[in-house]
Amino acid sequence: MDSSCDLSDTIPIPLPAIPYYSGWQNQLPADFHFKKELHMFKLLKRFLREEGGQDFAEYALILGAIGVVAIAVIARYRNELRAAFEAGIEALRMARGG
Repeated sequence: MDSSCDLSDTIPIPLPAIPYYSGWQNQLPADFHFKKELHMFKLLKRFLREEGGQDFAEYALILGAIGVVAIAVIARYRNELRAAFEAGIEALRMARGG
């Protein structure tokens, strides 16, 4: 992890609004590190800003919806589809002469 991360565009963490309360650092867990936490906020902020992967996700959702509809149609009209394909195959056999 980069220990000298730029903290200029991080999400501000509000400090307690009580002016006489100065012991808030003592209430944090012992393994809490501001630089690491702020670095994670920075990464999260950049992840939410970027839109590169949204196209893939949208296309995947569309293809999934088309697949669900296709499976539902095939399941519903199974016998009719089978009869139509068999009639087409028989017509091709007849046209071929066999």
